[in-house]
Amino acid sequence: MRSLTTRRGRGIAGATLVALVLATSACGSDDEGGGTASGDGGTTTLKVAAGAKLLTDWDDYVADAKGYYTEHGLTIDRVTTQTASAAAQLQVTGEIQIGRGLPPAVQADVNSNGAVHQISVADTLIRPPFTVNAAAEITSYEDLVGKTVAVSTPTDSTTVVTDLALQQLGLPLDQIELNPVGGSADRLAGLQQGAVQATALLPPLNFQAEAAGFHRLGYLPDDLGDDFQFAFNSVIVDRDWAEDNKDVLVSYLAARNDALKFMADPANAEEVASILAEATGIEQDVATQVYDLTIGGQYSAFNTEIGIDTAAAQGVLDGLQAGGFLKQHEDAADYTDDSYAKAARDGS
Repeated sequence: MRSLTTRRGRGIAGATLVALVLATSACGSDDEGGGTASGDGGTTTLKVAAGAKLLTDWDDYVADAKGYYTEHGLTIDRVTTQTASAAAQLQVTGEIQIGRGLPPAVQADVNSNGAVHQISVADTLIRPPFTVNAAAEITSYEDLVGKTVAVSTPTDSTTVVTDLALQQLGLPLDQIELNPVGGSADRLAGLQQGAVQATALLPPLNFQAEAAGFHRLGYLPDDLGDDFQFAFNSVIVDRDWAEDNKDVLVSYLAARNDALKFMADPANAEEVASILAEATGIEQDVATQVYDLTIGGQYSAFNTEIGIDTAAAQGVLDGLQAGGFLKQHEDAADYTDDSYAKAARDGS
């Protein structure tokens, strides 16, 4: 019988979000506006969920470094969350306006019977270049049977990707324990401490894991084939907030569109890598290695312009269903809206 470690957590996470919805419905959110307007040049401050210092927020780093937010009249106040699930909860309580990650947004909607209206308005990282790193005694995916694999929180994107990947690799899921230990750094620490035997990691932490002796079983984009598309880092907003603050949201997406286009231009390769190095604290040569892997042609991990990638968004919904996170098939169109990104693209 499959371990219930992750399954129990899913119920807890769902109940937490529902409780937050009920509380905020009764008391009202502390910040229901479109952002905080400053008196300096008429800029608007947006509170935005930021993830761990990895490649996932690369276009945000570029938008900041190149001054695109400022050009579009915005100041970004980042609230660091190690997981998309934490961002979803902050969004429910009104502590941020822009969240990240489609899986917890969908589950919040379903678990609250529609009381939560979080949607994706853009996908940036659409083919996440996960590696599966493992202890020395594990030399193949088949060796994961009977072992413990670290995942993120029960409702987070990394958990859904891991569950989906194990299924598509044909492994017996009832014989693999998924242990939700937290964000990327926590999962790597679990490997180092021997609490788990494998986990999925993104650059540059996967390079760090390999340097520490936790070898790479494979790259998921290679092992799952061209059909592997998963909207890993989506721009998540409350549907009502988006309707009430369209101009602000379009300006935000326009800044990130400028960043994605800058990243996609090979002439900017060295500067794009330097921005990643500066934002994450890694060495320039490592940043160049990440660029060559994810943007320079091997995996094309990022969208080249802002918008919804329908196949990648549907990959999330299919993964949620396949992993038992959803009871029935859901259509990505019900949880996405490309109109705001289209307005941003048309204005760029």
